[in-house]
Amino acid sequence: MIYNVGILREFPSRGITFEDSQYQGLVRTVEAAQATGVKRLLLMSANGVKRPGTPYQETKRRAEEHALDSGLDVTVLRPSVIFGDPRGKMEFATQLYQDMVRPPIPAVGFFSGRHPETGAIVMSPVHIEDVADAFVAALLNDDAIGKTYCLGGPEVLTWTQMLRRVGEATGRRKWILPMPIYLMRIGATLFDWLPFFPVTRGQLTMLEEGTVESLAYLRREQA
Repeated sequence: MIYNVGILREFPSRGITFEDSQYQGLVRTVEAAQATGVKRLLLMSANGVKRPGTPYQETKRRAEEHALDSGLDVTVLRPSVIFGDPRGKMEFATQLYQDMVRPPIPAVGFFSGRHPETGAIVMSPVHIEDVADAFVAALLNDDAIGKTYCLGGPEVLTWTQMLRRVGEATGRRKWILPMPIYLMRIGATLFDWLPFFPVTRGQLTMLEEGTVESLAYLRREQA
């Protein structure tokens, strides 16, 4: 059994919350597995989950704890941001293109602190096929039971580098406007309750923390 449910933003008026989607949904899945005799469970979590943290991070972390304490044979996988063929869905690179590269306005180059040079946002994007390989490897390896693995790609890229990569791949040259996260956080504090506001305070916090991991586990399991 695989639990792979996550949302980036809550819409409580529509019944869409981190608590229900990321934690209570996992609790119900564990109960169903126990009732039907299913023993193996893979949980898709996310790099950087923790308690205390943002509501996204905390509900993901509580789901991990519940799964690992359930008595099932559990493996938790924590990928960094995932990219790959979107197949009509929204994924990280597609979202960057739609929100920042495609529009005829400067792209936003987020950075933490007050200086772009010292406050670069860094990530290690991981390809969807590598994530899928990690799930298969975990299923085939009993040593993975009870373990938590972080998954990341082979390159550590700054936010600006990722924007330029997407621009190069789509044939668009972009002017990137440096934007300190603390300024965006002021706007989010006032307006992130509005559905059209592009980011929430929680998303900005997680963006500032970054998601950098290595591919060591994937390489080891594929060898």
